[in-house]
Amino acid sequence: MSTMRFAPNGKRFALFNCNRQSNIAYVQLWQLEDREPFVRLLKQHKIAADEVAFSPELDTFASAEYPDNGRQTAEIKVRDLVNGTARCNTTFTDSETQIRSLDYSREGRFLIAVSLGGGQLDWKLKTTVWDIDAALAEMGRYAGDPGGMGTEPELSPDGRWMIVKQRTGGVAVDSATFAECGKLVQPGDAGDQGGYNGHFNYPAFVFSGDSKMVLMTGLWHHSAPSPASEWLPDWLNWGNGPYTYPVARMWEVATARQAAVFPHCLEGMFSPDGRRLATVQADDTILVWDSQSLLATPRTPAAVGVVLVLSFAGGLVVAIRSRMASRSRH
Repeated sequence: MSTMRFAPNGKRFALFNCNRQSNIAYVQLWQLEDREPFVRLLKQHKIAADEVAFSPELDTFASAEYPDNGRQTAEIKVRDLVNGTARCNTTFTDSETQIRSLDYSREGRFLIAVSLGGGQLDWKLKTTVWDIDAALAEMGRYAGDPGGMGTEPELSPDGRWMIVKQRTGGVAVDSATFAECGKLVQPGDAGDQGGYNGHFNYPAFVFSGDSKMVLMTGLWHHSAPSPASEWLPDWLNWGNGPYTYPVARMWEVATARQAAVFPHCLEGMFSPDGRRLATVQADDTILVWDSQSLLATPRTPAAVGVVLVLSFAGGLVVAIRSRMASRSRH
């Protein structure tokens, strides 16, 4: 397993190579040259680590190591990339999950770990954040829902926001301070219970180009039955619910305010300039919306096949369809 990161000037890069069987890893700092041999090894550190991440400026690197066979407690260290000395350290203890990835925040102040664990029918995911400037003080630990398929947080294009995915929606977090902006949740929403081995699926999040808005798809809304359904006979109760239908929601990230709701929407995508939003409806038609006025163009004629890929290209909406006749939910 290996990890690589370039410095902002593109002249240096760091490399992490790990042998999973021996748990011996090498962290290397390389310099690019204008003449042969074109690359020069500056520093190499032999460490014991399961996961490694490099800071944006390539001045430090972080590592996670499980020294015990029980793998319940990991040692987290931040070290100088040049001389290898430790700057700060802490421990991560969790009986349910193990760290599977490490990363620095965009500005390099915070360290983010994603840990996974559990069985096929009880999969767990947790996101833990430490403040490097405060000697790796833990800022928060965000847990996914029991039984959910593991998935990493969604980061905005400008790196300002992080969405921690949950079964019923998500949590918007300011990646500069890791303060919680709010929950992107509406009552009655839930992920599709059609995943692997009966797991539910987490929703998907698509940011606008300016990172101010986010579209949440992949949820199903379960409406409450009409009060009349309690006393009407079955043959008269066909129109009183409860109803279940796919739904997409657009949120203002900074305030966690719902800006729009799109019933019967399966997926969507913002145009690169953020001025338009294309959505795929449950009947496989496509709507193109003005993202400010939320007015839609007329529906496109339904074509044969399910939309597999939706994209904007040169002012056009491009959809690639399969040859299947219809889309269904199992």
